[in-house]
Parts: sequence; structure tokens; C-alpha cells
Amino acid sequence: MQNRLFRYLTTAGFLTLLAAVALSQTPTPTPEMSYENAINAVSEMQRKDAAEANELLVQANALIAQGKDRDALSLLDRARALNGNDTRILASGAIALVHLGNLDKAEQVANIGVSSLFAGCDIYDALGQVQEAKKDLPAAIISFGKAIERDASCAVAYYHRGIAKADGRDNAGALSDYTKAIQFDPKLEDTYFKRGFLYIFVLNEPAKGIADYDKFITLKPNESYAYSNRACGYFNLKQFDRSLADNNKAIQILDKNKFAFANRGLIYAQQGKYDLAKADYQKALALDPNFKLVKDRLADLEKNNATADGLLNDKTDLKQLGFKFDPKPTPTPDRTEVLKKLELNGSLNSNLSYEELKKLSLRSKNQLGSDLRGDQLALAYSSKFGGLLTEIKVSNEAMARFPNEQLSSQASCTEMRRGYDLNVQLDDLLRKKKIDADAKWLDLTPLEYDSVLKTLAANQELFTKYSGLMQKYCGVTVKIPPPVSAMTTKPTNANPIGKKYSNAMAAFNAGMELNTKGDVDNALEAFQEAVAMNPKFVDAINNVGAMYAKKNELVKAMYAYMQAAMIDPNFEITQNNQEGIVRRIKEALSSGTLKLSKEEFTTYCTLRAAVYLWMIEKSDEAAIAEVDRRSNTLDCSKLQAAYETRTKFDTFLRDLKYNYGRGNTTYAAIVLTQIAQLDTTNKQGRAIWFDKMHDSGCIVRGFDPEF
Repeated sequence: MQNRLFRYLTTAGFLTLLAAVALSQTPTPTPEMSYENAINAVSEMQRKDAAEANELLVQANALIAQGKDRDALSLLDRARALNGNDTRILASGAIALVHLGNLDKAEQVANIGVSSLFAGCDIYDALGQVQEAKKDLPAAIISFGKAIERDASCAVAYYHRGIAKADGRDNAGALSDYTKAIQFDPKLEDTYFKRGFLYIFVLNEPAKGIADYDKFITLKPNESYAYSNRACGYFNLKQFDRSLADNNKAIQILDKNKFAFANRGLIYAQQGKYDLAKADYQKALALDPNFKLVKDRLADLEKNNATADGLLNDKTDLKQLGFKFDPKPTPTPDRTEVLKKLELNGSLNSNLSYEELKKLSLRSKNQLGSDLRGDQLALAYSSKFGGLLTEIKVSNEAMARFPNEQLSSQASCTEMRRGYDLNVQLDDLLRKKKIDADAKWLDLTPLEYDSVLKTLAANQELFTKYSGLMQKYCGVTVKIPPPVSAMTTKPTNANPIGKKYSNAMAAFNAGMELNTKGDVDNALEAFQEAVAMNPKFVDAINNVGAMYAKKNELVKAMYAYMQAAMIDPNFEITQNNQEGIVRRIKEALSSGTLKLSKEEFTTYCTLRAAVYLWMIEKSDEAAIAEVDRRSNTLDCSKLQAAYETRTKFDTFLRDLKYNYGRGNTTYAAIVLTQIAQLDTTNKQGRAIWFDKMHDSGCIVRGFDPEF
């Protein structure tokens, strides 16, 4: 072939073919050809080479999907020799190298591709996958973004960027990218899997997650984990028969799916089928001997011969498997109580059912139009808020991309109107939540209630801003909802109850006695009544928090302890309890067994900072006292404790700045300045203790002051 090319290049027409030859290593012109025929011959060979290279690429991608990456690389080398300009070949090569664990070589190959004039969506997407494999999420997200810049409909880039954002806990961003990937390629089945996982296990929207797994299973019906994940969604909706059926199907497809056995064991235990539950737990442990959750459940089963309540009263265990569980569902109200509330007592046929009674008056429904109360209503509100806030964030990000000169464009005005409408929905939902709290349908702590009012007030400023922008740039006038006034008396207890005791001290003493007997629920009610009669009864408020902590309702415990601390900041028992609840919440967040709203997470961060400052004060006082003792035998451990406490606080402040930057808190901008001031002061204190230990001959354990 090279000889044929050489013979042609000795003819007069070789200069006209120079550019074409540069793009192909296998042209077949001959000296006898005319100028036009020679050009056509080169073009035809290029076309054939490109077609052959593309066929090899398809075969290589099939091998990569089968896990035969080394065989795929051999085909990709041949494809690259035929068509060096197709960066898709380099992209597939980089992915195969990632699968083989050769990340540096994969990055090198991907970078060759992105430096090409022909770099497109595929090669930047591949580079992003390499960077994600190397745990460089920010770089990966940037690369996926560049892939999208080159092809706005590049579904795989949206999909992979969604994964990177989810790994970085940007759940709203991940949801948006998964949705766009599906929009551009409805047959990209893995996107349904990922989005379904996000809905069920992170966003607590099981119905949406189930719908995504329905679509995934339609496209890919033999994936075991899709069934076991969908089973968790059904469990959260208390559709236990469907959950059991899905776990059975998951095990039928893959008998090594440990999650399906663990999940099915929980369902059997709840149904009282303890032998079947035990068998499933043992199968899960055979697959994974270190499956701690199942070890604990099996031990509990064997120890207690278990009742259903004994197995399922631990919310933490269930949440580790993605389940939500309410061990005490809201009971159906008594008929007499319903009649009294409807002001119809004695006027109705005694044969009417409760469901019929509900239909007789709108006053028997909450603002969401259901009869849910307490924690179940709070969960319904959380679900609605979660979806709305996600849409609002997506809208805000879209608006931020419009430069000032484009604010009057149709696209900008459409997005602006969408943002306004979403915030109107949020405002309406907040108003409904306030009304339900005022009417005692919903149990809110004072801090939670204040949060609703503050958010409503902030919305007033937001609507004023939207109104001005839409009038200025779009010529549209929008209505600003009227302000909301707070109710006259804010709730002081999280579960309003009827008066059972003559005074606050009698209620408090009763609570102490009930707690001693192990009757946590009634003890909680007694302490709450004590607080209702004396809102500044610090010991009672603290004990409300302690009872919630015993019930593993960590957020409610946190709010109670903070309320006690606001009344008496020096009450040492509350200080110790605050430290304990912060540790429990931190552990629950780390293990994924607890999810906090943005407002709850902000409150948690505030409490955690307060606990650190209190710990610093204590450790500094102890260290100073030790230094002032002027003994020949200095207790280095007290100096080390002061240094380590400040070191831990330094780490916390960095995490706080990170969460503020990611929009994970509701802090005002001024808080960032306060964090910076705390950081400077803390570093100075840490340096002092570092130097003091060094000068005193103590061994310094930990980092240098300026790490």
C-alpha cells in the first residue's frame, strides 16, 4: 500500500493530495488516476477506514461491557491506527484502563484526546470518569461540564456528573443532572437506577423512587439490586406484601444479594415469622460475615425470642437499610372525640364509621387535606418541602447563568416567573404549616416555629426582589403575598397534652418516678406538662430532651436542650447533655441513619460550635490551673487536652466554612466573618498550648499549629 502511494506521489498531482494524505495512512491512488479520481480514491479509503474503525470500536465497547477490558484494548489499538481523529476511541481506551486499575495511564490517554481539535463530549466525559476514579470530584465535575458545553444533549455526561455530585452530597444538583440525562436519553437505564436510589434513600420520596425502578426494570429486567432497592421503597410506604415480593425476586435473580436477605428478614420478623427471619439473617451473614446490622438483629432475635415490637423498635437499624419506620403509628381517633371536635356530639347515628365522620366537616382535616397528625404530618411536610426546595435551587442556578444584558430576554423572564411561582408555592406551604401548628395538628418546638416565621419573613424580601426585577426587565407586575403575623402564644411543649397534675413540680416529680419505672412515654408527657405550666423550668425542659434522647428522637432532644441552655447557660447537666446529643447526631449523620433539613443542620452546627466553645473553656481552665500549680511534675495530659480540643475545633470550623460555601446551612453572610474571627482566635490559642508543651518538655501529639 505504501508503494502504491509512493508511485502516485512521484506524479505531478501529488501536491494536491498532500492535505488528504495527512488525514489517512491508507489511501490507494495510482499514477494512472486523474486528479479528481485520485481525490475520490483517498476520500473513499478514508471512509472505509473510518467505518472499519467504528466497527472495531463497537466491538471493543461490547467487550468492555462484558468486563473483557484487555481484549477491548487490542481492538481499540487497531481502530486508532485506522482513524486517529476519532477521540471516541481514546475515550473507550481510557475507560478500559480505569477498569484495569491503571488510572495514570487512563488519564494520560484521556488528556491526549482532549488536546485534539476533534475533542467532543465523549472524551471529556471519559476524562471526568478517570478523575472521579482518582477521587478528584471537583475536577471531574468540571470535565463533565466541558463535555456538556460541547454537546448540550450529552446524556452520559449529565449522568456521570450527577454521580459525582451525589458523591459530593450535592443531592439537588445530582437530581437535576439525572433528570436532564433522562430527558435527552430516556433509554439510559442506569440513570433511573441512580435517581431512584436518590429518591428512596436520600430524599425520602419512595413513590418517585419506585416509579424510577419500574422504568429501570422495564429496560433491564434481570438486575437483582433494582428489586431489593424498590423493596425498600415499598417498605417505606408500608406496602409489605410488595416489598416481600420484590425481595423474593431479587434473591431469585441473584442468591448473593445480602441486602435482599437482610430486608426480607426484617419483614418476616415483623410478621412474627421468626424462624424464617433467622434463616434469612444467617444467609446474609454467610455472604458477608462482617454485616454488623444483621449480626445485631440476629443476636436480638436469639436473645429475646423476639416479639415484633422487640425487633422493630430500633429506628436506627431500619434506616441503615433505607427504611423509615414508625413503631407507634397515629391511632384512629375515638368516635366520641371526633364527634366532640365536630360539635356534633349526640346528633349522629351511632353506626357511622370514623371514615364517614371525617367526611362530615372540613375541620376534621389538616391544611394538606388529610387526617395525619404529629410526626406523620411533619414527614408529609418534609417531603413536600424537599421537592420544592430542590426545584427552587435548580431555578436559582438557571437564573444565575443569565448575564445582566440578557435579563430582559424571553428565556430569562420565563425562568424568573418560574422562580417566583415556586417561591409562592413555598410560601403557601409554610403558611399551611403555621396554621396546622397553631391548631395543634402539628407539633413544633419553639425553635421550629420561629424558623417557620423567619422563613416567611425572608420570603417577603424575596417577593419584593422578584417584583422589582420582573417589572423592570419583563414589564410584568406580580402580587406580593401579605405578611404573616405570629400566633399570640408560641408552643412551649412539643406534644400538647391535657392537664393531669396540680402544679409544675407535681408533674416533674411524677415524670421522675415514671422514668425510674422505665415508662419513658408517660414520663415525657409529665415533663412536658411541667414545662407547659412553668416555661422556665430548666430541669423539666432538660428532662424532656433526655426522654426524647431515650426514644432516639435526636432532633427533638437537641431543640429541648438548646431551649434549656437559653434559659440557664451555666446549667451543667444541660451542657453535658448537649455534648452527648451532638456526638449522637454526628455519629448518626456519618452512618447515614439520620437526615437533617437545612434548618435542622444549621441548628446542629450552632449547637456543636457552642459545645466546642464550652469544652475549650473547660480544657483551657484545667490546663491553666496545672501550669499555675508550678509543680516539678507537670501533668502534660491537661495541656495536651487543651491543644487537642482546639485542634478538633479547627477541623469543625473548616467543615463549617465548607458547608456554608456549599449552601448546606441557612446562616447569613455575616456568619462567615464570625467564623473567620473564631478561626483566628482558635489558632492563636492552639499555638500557645503547642509552644507551652514544647517549652515544658511535654511530648506533643497531633498536628503542628499551622497545618
